[in-house]
Amino acid sequence: MKRSTTVGTVLIFALGCALSVCAQSESNIDNSEIAWQSRDKEHLIELFAVGGRPHNLDVGHKVKILVNHGFAVGYSEERRNPLWAVYKASELLGDAERLRYERPKFYFRDIRVTPAVDGRTFGGGFDRGHMVPNAVIGSQYGSLAQMETFYMTNMCPQNADLNQGPWMRLERWIPQAAEENDHIFVVCGPIFGDKPAIVDRGRERGIQIPDAFYMILVDADQEFRPQPLIRLLAYRFGQETPRDADFQNRQLFGVSVNDIEEATQLDFFPLFEVLFDDWEERENEVEMNHWSLD
Repeated sequence: MKRSTTVGTVLIFALGCALSVCAQSESNIDNSEIAWQSRDKEHLIELFAVGGRPHNLDVGHKVKILVNHGFAVGYSEERRNPLWAVYKASELLGDAERLRYERPKFYFRDIRVTPAVDGRTFGGGFDRGHMVPNAVIGSQYGSLAQMETFYMTNMCPQNADLNQGPWMRLERWIPQAAEENDHIFVVCGPIFGDKPAIVDRGRERGIQIPDAFYMILVDADQEFRPQPLIRLLAYRFGQETPRDADFQNRQLFGVSVNDIEEATQLDFFPLFEVLFDDWEERENEVEMNHWSLD
């Protein structure tokens, strides 16, 4: 795909200005901070988060931003869960298509947060559910990046039927969509109720159990032009979603971005709010037709 250097420079300048405006307007309500261990990698977030990283509007639960090789997460030390995760799935070319690493055998504590959740299983029918999938990251960024997806800061207690059923099938479908569309940007995370249940792990208490999970896919076609073409596809899956459920069923799982924002108190794609006059209307729309791979 050919892109104009001049046009690209203009958009980069526009995005920089938009980011400055958003930072000023949201500075009093974005309850987020970058972990000190990630400050030297903060500039990488924009590579994974098209439209800007999510802003946290929940004054009761601070988000600590952790930047890894190939993805970033916004983590709640109070809930002991990631509240959002962002990554990009790209089309793999040549030898990269065959690049696969052995799945790590362990889950790891992340000492960038306090307390650091250990790698034990959650029990009670809950898997250690990846928000950012290991295979997609490993195939693009290598073995170290894949291992970082096994940090417990990338895990939520996720019902085994959901994790090993429609959620897994959707994760595996995304690279196929990336091959068709060059790349797909993903934002995903948990949705909590008012009084979340707690994982029982003996002395280690406080890991909250989400009620549901969301995933937002962004197809940004020629995003380095002044007005990129943006398509959105948003999902919400309850914890009790059956293993054999079809993730492409938009009647059951299709929602709008605004629906997810209201449920999570997160503000997604803040840069697009500046670039597009009709962005609020776009976020209110529910795309009922699942993207097809022609």
